[in-house]
Amino acid sequence: MKLEHIIKHGIFIRKKLYAIITDQNKEVIKASGAKSKFLSFDNFITLLNGNNVVSERLSFNVIWKELKINIVKTPIILKRFKSSTFNII
Repeated sequence: MKLEHIIKHGIFIRKKLYAIITDQNKEVIKASGAKSKFLSFDNFITLLNGNNVVSERLSFNVIWKELKINIVKTPIILKRFKSSTFNII
């Protein structure tokens, strides 16, 4: 195992859904099911405050009769943080 980041600030909502700011002020965002580039550290603060965040996900739409594949942006709602306990670093 190796040290990947020294965390200055971090918000861990659930498994595979977190945002950290490293000691070099770089944002690292991991979001399973959503595109990380559409999210920011402020979105995770919004989730932590109990509000939902709407993001986008790229998905493929296959039309077999025409042999076409369309790339479609579909909205995805990241649910608010419900628990009374949370982790902030």
